[in-house]
Amino acid sequence: DKQILLLGAGGAVRGVLDPILRHHPAGVTIANRTVVKARELAEQFSTHGKVEACGLDELKGKHFDIVITGLHISPHTGLDILAHLAKSNPGALPIVTSQDKDPQSIMECYRLGALAFLLEPFSFEEVEITIQRLWQEHKGREELKRFRDESFSGEIDAALVGNSPRLRELKQRLLTLAPTKSTVLLQGESGTGKGVVA
Repeated sequence: DKQILLLGAGGAVRGVLDPILRHHPAGVTIANRTVVKARELAEQFSTHGKVEACGLDELKGKHFDIVITGLHISPHTGLDILAHLAKSNPGALPIVTSQDKDPQSIMECYRLGALAFLLEPFSFEEVEITIQRLWQEHKGREELKRFRDESFSGEIDAALVGNSPRLRELKQRLLTLAPTKSTVLLQGESGTGKGVVA
């Protein structure tokens, strides 16, 4: 049920493919600067599950649940792509694999949104445990968010009584805006319920 993106087509990506495909994800996409290398790797593992390949420039508009980068973690390569994917796939779980032991590079990966760092060489078990841990944490956060949303929805219904089309629209906007950090201007005459909405 998960869409997984693997960035790169080298040894690190090859090393995570087998343990990932054992869990039968909905799909695995291998993206690389050199599309030919990504296609070759995808073909090698195509009998193990749904694996496709593309260039890095073809990722726009695609959604992934887990992102694993095996690209060299330096500016203008792996780090730039990691930062871009954090913005375009905000719910994705980013994992970085690298041979780079430099603490500053590792900290930069975490600063840009990586949730895990696997130092190469790594074992199949490390990959499986890392993915399972991150996925369980993600599911827990989603359940908590759903509980808070349902709770907040109940509070709105209790505070704003009525069922007119305009009130339903207001309730929907409140549900959309409440979890954000946006500044909202409430306007209306005295006694119209601005304080209740705030």
